[in-house]
Amino acid sequence: MKQDMLGMKQDIAGMKQDIAGMKQDIAGIKKEQQGMKKDISAVKNEQKEMKKQLELLNIRQDEIYSVVTSIDESNRVHKAEIDNITVKFAHFEGIKNKIGDIINEDRVLK
Repeated sequence: MKQDMLGMKQDIAGMKQDIAGMKQDIAGIKKEQQGMKKDISAVKNEQKEMKKQLELLNIRQDEIYSVVTSIDESNRVHKAEIDNITVKFAHFEGIKNKIGDIINEDRVLK
């Protein structure tokens, strides 16, 4: 019976050691979990910052698009004005040539 009691005490001591080891393992897991939570928090903060930067880039892209659209419209207006001046110049060139033809005919007739 004494041996049984001694064996039981040893078994209990072994269980206590196992429990102590498990407690250490759990404490280690908790530390790792806390580290992971910090990492996740950092990733979330970085993601928020990236979203802010993306919003700013989208705003800037919209502004650039507006400028490019304005420049394009301005170029079209200027081209239309140049085309109009070209047509007027061609018209005046035609009038000048006609006047020159009339002067030459008048010289030939004299």
